[in-house]
Amino acid sequence: MRKAAIIFVAVLFIFSLGLTLRASSQGEVTITRFMKNNKTLYLEIKTPLDMKDLVLEILNEKAEVTHFFVLDNPIVKSSEDNEKNNFFYITRNMAQFRGFDEINLYHGYNRERVYKMKELEIIALEQDTFVKAFNSEENRLKVMTYNIHHGKSLYGTNSIDTIAQLVSESNVDIVGFQEIESGMLRSGFLNQVEYLSTQLNMNQAFGPNLNILGGKYGNAIMSKYPIIAYENYGLPSGREQRGFLRATIDVNGHEIQFIVTHLGLNEEERNRQVSVIQRYMETLQGDVILVGDFNAAQDSTEIRRLSKKLQDVGEITGNSDQPTFDLPLLSKRIDYIFIGQGISIESYEVIKSRASDHYPVQAELVLP
Repeated sequence: MRKAAIIFVAVLFIFSLGLTLRASSQGEVTITRFMKNNKTLYLEIKTPLDMKDLVLEILNEKAEVTHFFVLDNPIVKSSEDNEKNNFFYITRNMAQFRGFDEINLYHGYNRERVYKMKELEIIALEQDTFVKAFNSEENRLKVMTYNIHHGKSLYGTNSIDTIAQLVSESNVDIVGFQEIESGMLRSGFLNQVEYLSTQLNMNQAFGPNLNILGGKYGNAIMSKYPIIAYENYGLPSGREQRGFLRATIDVNGHEIQFIVTHLGLNEEERNRQVSVIQRYMETLQGDVILVGDFNAAQDSTEIRRLSKKLQDVGEITGNSDQPTFDLPLLSKRIDYIFIGQGISIESYEVIKSRASDHYPVQAELVLP
């Protein structure tokens, strides 16, 4: 009996050692505090890719638990040296930061990691710099979303030049592309991002979601206005990796956050992706414009959730019945332009071109 007990203890020790080794092999976890006007706006938690979910306890100065969070569906982000990490966020919509003193973080069966709020690295966000009087022309903005079907028409012919001509003639200021690629066999190894950027004389940002034998495929943003910064994020995905690309764009001194995305084909997958995008948008400052191929009808849960905090330009202008994906047996609106509540709408149009299997959608807006 005593021998059996010794063996049990030894096995238990080895098992717990294995947990410890796994925990230490998962890499560094960092929490960063983002502040503005001496107020905490949000916390960013960076973890290795194998940490898909986290449990957080928030304690006050009296060591009392004031908040409890279970975080999942992280955003995946690549660094400049191509290292990928998961990112989770705690925003002001989730909690009041005044009572935060200590954060206890758990993952799986591992012992918690303790972080003191006053010891966290702080990134101070700049003050609002665009207090400027706009005239009626300076604050007008024309935007477009366009799934270009890797530069192929509905009939499978090469249509990249037709797409460039259409966008040019539309005279849009900013366009969000989906299904755009660089160095892929099916598009003749053309760098479509560079090609369209040159043809349109626009600044560009590329957010690849797939890398196949050196060829890349994903989303892009092109703008007549300067792109100050941009970041590409991976979304929780099923069969095909999806993501969203965010660019900060300087429109005559007014910084806007322009986001383009392409969501998955499965409803459950799309709802997870929408949750991630919504959580991320809570960290952004300034006016937000979200465009893309959402693969969802207007009456879907995903679109209704987005419409609670953003304006669906197609619906507000009475064009919700205009299809953007239009085939004989499948015709519906799945491409959208969403805008922040402070932005006004001048016009909305679906351009019925067969240069892709999707129609481009454009809107003329007025910034606040």
